[in-house]
Formats: sequence, structure tokens, C-alpha cells
Amino acid sequence: MSRIKILVAYHKKDNLYKNDILVPVHCGRALMAESDPDRAWFLENLIGDDTGDNISALNKDFCELTGIYWAWKNYDAVGNPDYIGLAHYRRLWYLADDFKASAGSILNQIALTEANIAAMMDRYQVILPHIYAKADMTYKGFQKNSRLSESHFPVLYKWFLKFEEDHRFYNGNMFIFPKEVFFDYCGMLFGSLFDSKKFVEATGAKIYRRYFGVEAEYLTSFYQMNLAAENRYVSKEMPVVFLDLPRAVKV
Repeated sequence: MSRIKILVAYHKKDNLYKNDILVPVHCGRALMAESDPDRAWFLENLIGDDTGDNISALNKDFCELTGIYWAWKNYDAVGNPDYIGLAHYRRLWYLADDFKASAGSILNQIALTEANIAAMMDRYQVILPHIYAKADMTYKGFQKNSRLSESHFPVLYKWFLKFEEDHRFYNGNMFIFPKEVFFDYCGMLFGSLFDSKKFVEATGAKIYRRYFGVEAEYLTSFYQMNLAAENRYVSKEMPVVFLDLPRAVKV
């Protein structure tokens, strides 16, 4: 069994972040055209999310969630790790506040190396992105379709109500969880999202592209809030570095 795997979600060709722990996943491979000029690069370097039980064809609405779903349903294909996490080709975990950085690759500069990740997971069981607050953020627009309630996904509903009061938020669908937490998270996340999808289809409600991917950021944060409050696992908030801006920004 591989101890730690962190999925790195891609939907287009970019810098490749790959080692024994970082696993680049092509999210939405089922939608890739035979004529795609980057097809060979994707096939050579990334695992596709279109094998086994998958929702790869829903990537335009579900974004990186198609990779999460694939890992959940095809866990042995990831290596059956004790811990599994998610990063993005433009958003990576920043370990340089806790471990020594070095010159060279981006991974070295942010100290996101195999040795440092392993050392971090010797100390902690759950890694969460830094929490932040933004007063104008609200889940209420999604609530009409997800219909969270005390009887319908009560854990997510509880933290939805709390979020609407304090607007504290874990951003980006990013996490590192023990296997059992990951499976629980996926069950709750996709249970809610698929219920919402069915309701949207039944009612004809209009949604925009990437709708469920954006909604999942809220649901993931609600789940993480509950996880932190329960305090059953040793957890730590870690910075995230955004690489898709004019200059890299750590938050």
C-alpha cells in the first residue's frame, strides 16, 4: 500500500508536477478530442479519469470533481493510499513555512517535496487550506437546488447555516484526508451534488457552466468545518500558492 498520494488536477497542458506522491490526473479525459494537439502529452504523463466507474464526461459542470470521483471509485488505481489529497496544476500546497525551501523547480521553491510531505503526514492526519472570511460570499443561490436541511444532509446543512453567519471558508476543493475520511467526504459530497443535479434536471432550473464544481467548494468547506470542529483527527491549516496570476501568490 502506498502511504500518501496527492492528486494534481489538470484540464489543460501546463507545468507537470509528478513524483511518487504527486499524481497528475487528467480531469475530463472522456471529452478530449482525437485531434487535440496535446493529446499525446496527456496520455503519456497523466492518469485519465475515464476508466472504471467514472463521471469524466460531466467535467464541464463538475470540473476537478471528476478526478475526485474517479479516485473514490477506483481507489486501487491510485495505489490504495493511507492518505489522499487534492491539489491543482495552478494551486499547490505551500510547505516552505514549515520546511526548508531550495532553489530549482517550483516544487523545491515551495518545499513540496516527497520527503517534506511524508514528514508532514507523520505529524498530522488532516491538512486543510488556510481559512479566510469574505463577507459577500453566500451559498443561498445553490441552496434552492441542493435543498440541504436537518433531514437532508444535516451535517452540510448545519455548516451552511454557520457559514451564512460568519462567512468563514476553506477555499479551492483542497484537502489531504485519511482514507476513511476521504470515503466519507465523497459519499456526502456526491450524494448532495447528484441530488442537486437530479432536481435541476427535473425542474429545468438554469445553471451555468462549472456550476457543480463551484457548489462543491462550499460543500467541501462545510464538510471540513465539521471535521475540524469534531477534532477527531490531528489537523493543520496549510497555505496554498496560486500560480495562475501575474506572479505567484501565497494565501
